[in-house]
Amino acid sequence: MNKKMNSTLAWTVLLCLVCLASAFPALALPETAGKWRSTEEYVLDFVLTAKSGDVGRWTQRIYTQADRPGSVEVNLMEGSGPGPLRVPEKAESYDGVIKSRAEYQVLEIADCRAVLERYPYLPLALSVAVSPDAVLTLESPVADEKELAGLAEKIIENLK
Repeated sequence: MNKKMNSTLAWTVLLCLVCLASAFPALALPETAGKWRSTEEYVLDFVLTAKSGDVGRWTQRIYTQADRPGSVEVNLMEGSGPGPLRVPEKAESYDGVIKSRAEYQVLEIADCRAVLERYPYLPLALSVAVSPDAVLTLESPVADEKELAGLAEKIIENLK
């Protein structure tokens, strides 16, 4: 390759990276949130793509506390692909076809609408509509409602 081709290739790669970064100005999950710390061995961050192009970003971290066992899995979904979180007007209890006995509670966390999901045999889950195109979810078999809400609040403070 000659110098002109190398220069053109370098500029093309740089332009692609800038376009990718600007297409989804990623919200970043923090390394720490109050007493919670992200485990470094498991951090997921990638762009969601479809035939039409990039449609969002999925970021995941696992948070733990030094003084207790267990963890919280935190996912941040952004963009048009994942779509918005639809929060019902009020809390509901739903038995469904498979008799799951799921219970839903509508909350407000850091000025954001949220849904807490309780299933008898699954971890507690909290979904928060951070913005019209970003949803934060937290799941944990060990954390209670108060701990999940507190961690969500700390993360949202760092996102804004």
